This record gives sequence, C-alpha cells and structure tokens, in this order.
Amino acid sequence: MTNALVKVEQAKIQAIDDTTSQCREIFAQKEDSESIGHELVLASAIGQLRSLLTDDVMTPIMALQNSALGFKTDKPDGGYPPDVVRDVMIEAKTMGARMRGNEVNIIAKGCYLTKNFFMRALNKYLGHGNWHFIHETPRGGNGGAVVKTKIIWSDSNGQHEQEVEHAIRGMGNATADLYLGKADRKCGKWLLENITGERFVDGDSDEATPVTPIIKPAAPTRPPVTVEADAEVKEDAPASTGFDHTQYDNPLDCGGAVLDYAMEKHGKKKLTAFLVKHNYLQPDQKPNDLSDDTVNTLGTHHERFLSALKDFEVE
Repeated sequence: MTNALVKVEQAKIQAIDDTTSQCREIFAQKEDSESIGHELVLASAIGQLRSLLTDDVMTPIMALQNSALGFKTDKPDGGYPPDVVRDVMIEAKTMGARMRGNEVNIIAKGCYLTKNFFMRALNKYLGHGNWHFIHETPRGGNGGAVVKTKIIWSDSNGQHEQEVEHAIRGMGNATADLYLGKADRKCGKWLLENITGERFVDGDSDEATPVTPIIKPAAPTRPPVTVEADAEVKEDAPASTGFDHTQYDNPLDCGGAVLDYAMEKHGKKKLTAFLVKHNYLQPDQKPNDLSDDTVNTLGTHHERFLSALKDFEVE
C-alpha cells in the first residue's frame, strides 16, 4: 500500500494501525472471567485510538462519507459530523470492518455493519466457495417477513449445516429481493459469530434461532405505512415523473436521490408535510431523519412516491 497521497505523518499512521490491532485483539478474545480488567484494557486502547484520530486524520476519512467507495449514512444531505464518524470508525475497526467498500453504514449515529463486511470476513476465515446460503421464499405480510435459510459451510472439521429463521422488518410493499438481501446479511452475521465466537452487536442485530423459533419483532414506534396504501397511489401510477433512477445501483442510493429531487422540485415544506401526513415522520422531524428502511422503500417505489407527492396539497 502506498501512502504518498496521504498528508498524515507515517509515524501516526503506524500508531493508529498498531492501536487498532490492539483493540481488535482485545475484542476478539474469548474472555470467560467476570473481572473488570478486560473492559479496562479495552477502554484504555479505545481511548488511545480516539486521541490519535485527530482532525488531520479525520478530514480524508470524511471525504469517504456517503460514497459507494467509502461508507453510507442515513443522512445523504451532508452526513454526520467528525465526532460521530470518529466514534463509529472506532467501533467498526474494533470489530474488523473497514471504512471503505460500503462495509459500514451510519444509521441514527450508530455503527451498522453491512452485508459487504460479513461476506468479506467469511471469505477470509473460510475461503471462497466454502460457505453458502439457501433461502426459502420469504413469508409474511405487512411490516415484515420471515426467511428460513439453510446455512452450509466447510472448515477443517468437515462440512456443517444449520437451518435458521430470521424475522426481517420491512415496509408492506417491500420486495422479495429486499428481504433476501437482508437475509444474506443476517446469515453472514450468524455464521461469522458461530465460527469466531465473537459478538457483532449493531443497529440491525435481530437474532437468528434454530427452527422453529419464537419470533417477537420489536414494536414499531409508529404504524408501518406504505406509499401505496396511505397515499392511495394506484398500481398504474404514471411512469414518468422526470426523475432518472437508472444511474443508481441500489434502493438506498436511489431513495436518497429521489428525496433530493423531491425537495428541489416541490420544496421542503411540501415534502415534509407529505411525509408527516403519511406517518413517515413525526411533526418535529425533518426528511433527513427518515429511517434507512423508509429511504430504501422510497427508492424502490420512486415513481409512485413522486406521483403521490405531486398530487398532494399542503393544508
């Protein structure tokens, strides 16, 4: 790796790498003792890492925010300040994730490890082709689905299989592909924890359980809503709204862009009123406060969303 373009002292880069490795080793230890000593050592290492991540280090890291080459957030308009990114970076690096390659998302100021991280980590530990997931068709109704999966992997002890089920949150009009993509991530997290003994707690840490589980999804803070049901948009909604979605590779990117487009075309007042009217936002919230699932849904159903917004009248 070349550091010729990085305007940070090489000695500091080495110190950050060394301290990060120390944090990673402490986190990965299988500590059975109830002694507080383990926590104190980890806290000391994290404190040292935080002191090393000064402004000259964080400035280039901030340039990776909301980039497909870096890390995504639930705030496409501006992202999060350095203090939030610094804390998420420390947590991510401690768990072995990178702030590049979309391995980390920042959602509600918290660290969310993505499917990309778990897939890379599994390839590292098990090798390419030594693990795979076989999903059944998602089953469920409004607000989520359950996906049953057979996880198969091979290691030095032979081949292993385990069936698990995951309860996955989603909007009422979420597609099967969206559920299966989230199931990939959850299965990757389950398998990585199983083979390493580590615990990867993050913003989407619903548990997988051997079949048949008792699934108790968390109660939503507000009723699940969809553009189709609540905005009363018909299936044959106009296909042309002036928004070009073809340049976006995934619903999250498309959703962020469609919100920017809607704000520019219809104004922040109308957009906010529409989102509040249909229970996507609370009255004291702004479009930037939308959840990741909601932005995904708006990206998937951008035509119906923009059509409903166009016809919406502010009271």
